[in-house]
Amino acid sequence: MARKLLPICITALALVFTAACGSSEQTAQNVQEDLDTPTTSEAVDPTSPPEPEPTDVPIAETRDLSDVEGNLAELESYRLQLNISFEGTNDDGETESGTIEMTQAFIAVSNDQHMQMVMDGTDIDGTEGTFEFFQVDGTTYIYSVEAGSEAQCFSFSSDEEALDTTAMLQPADFMGGIEEAKLVGKSEVINGINTDHYAFDQAGLSFGLFASAQGEAWIAQDGGYMVKYLGEASGTNALFGASDVEGTIIWEYNLEDINTVDSIVLPPECAAQSPADDVPVPDNAVDKANFAGLITFSSPDTPTDVAAYYRDEMPAQGWGIGEETTFGDFITLEFTKEERTLSITISPDEESGGSDVMLNELAET
Repeated sequence: MARKLLPICITALALVFTAACGSSEQTAQNVQEDLDTPTTSEAVDPTSPPEPEPTDVPIAETRDLSDVEGNLAELESYRLQLNISFEGTNDDGETESGTIEMTQAFIAVSNDQHMQMVMDGTDIDGTEGTFEFFQVDGTTYIYSVEAGSEAQCFSFSSDEEALDTTAMLQPADFMGGIEEAKLVGKSEVINGINTDHYAFDQAGLSFGLFASAQGEAWIAQDGGYMVKYLGEASGTNALFGASDVEGTIIWEYNLEDINTVDSIVLPPECAAQSPADDVPVPDNAVDKANFAGLITFSSPDTPTDVAAYYRDEMPAQGWGIGEETTFGDFITLEFTKEERTLSITISPDEESGGSDVMLNELAET
């Protein structure tokens, strides 16, 4: 609006000035002749193109992206990927670099999900390698490819321990908010989603102290969640290790397969963590965990009641009752089936008044 009013105000002031200097027709004519006759130093080259008329310059549309994950919780399912890399030089002049690659799949109706982290050259709690987390049918699995064959998968089931998708792989967590991002394109289709395209520089970042930074973000028009996020920043690295490493960090985030993921598949080592079909677990069991065939859980029932449960249920599954040992409230039961032996240890939980139970199917000898 100000640019539109400026030429109008100038014209109005010129008219007022002319009227004040004289109202006769001759005065107006003399003024016009003076304006039309250039001086020697201001002569106009007739071959020069005319000066362009002033035009309105639109102000770029901006918005804050302080909540860059938007409405991920409203999606039925998705897969997302985040890649972060760093390369720089430490105080000794040595080159240091590292990468983190993270992927996540999520299904809202079941809360089933899978997250994988591949870290190389990082110094985050001294960890490197590939780590995977699954949550399927209310059980959480921690899977490590590099671990020995007997320790590749650890599982547990607990309301308190269940993975929370709102705390994992959210762009706002690892790069903070963006202020006054400039709109540079509308209705761009990215990863199959109609998006608005924004760009930002160092001035738009509300986090970190970088010597330079720039990036782009694509926000879904319907839903407001981030579909793609690219960025690069230079400065002191505090993500991959020592804070005295100067270098450049680059990141790329993509949200894909929106509302099309229908299952999370467990690796065989994790699928085998479930109790055998003929080894029952009480319905009221909580805090269930499984590691290398060792099953543990807690029960609100007393050790005596848990022991009675297994004396009734195991024969119904074809198990024979073996040795039994009782020492105060500690009870050990043994059951056999063909070449298999199952040991059950039941101990009192003094805090809850219930029991802690451990089931161990012994290896054949």
